[in-house]
Amino acid sequence: MGVCLPAGTVIYSVPFGHRIATNHALPMRILITLLLGAGLAALLFTNPDMPAFKEFVEARSAQTITAQTGDGAFGKVLSKYGSRVAAALVNRVSERKDFYLFSIYNIDLGGDGQPDDRWRFVGVGGHFLAVEVPDMLSHEH
Repeated sequence: MGVCLPAGTVIYSVPFGHRIATNHALPMRILITLLLGAGLAALLFTNPDMPAFKEFVEARSAQTITAQTGDGAFGKVLSKYGSRVAAALVNRVSERKDFYLFSIYNIDLGGDGQPDDRWRFVGVGGHFLAVEVPDMLSHEH
């Protein structure tokens, strides 16, 4: 009489003529579940908050101002103080939508919701990715 075993089942011989059946699919499912859970937990705990976004805006503003004005003494002064002003305004002109695993940040300088002066960033894994830039800065013109 034969026994029908699920796919992936392996039979091992052990001492005294006994046999043990194991299913390798189950440990793989557990491993995949644990890896997915760890990945989701990592995204949850590295979802950048508003203070992190403020630091990002300050650093990005400094880079942009330096690129526009040069890295001479005057450019460095403008970069230093201009980026501080930009960071100080972040709370007034930006909005964060928290989706737990990532966040979306909108900066609307005009306050009118028009794309001519709106930036949009996705914050995920402790980093920020620009997904929309103002029309005046886009290179499509």
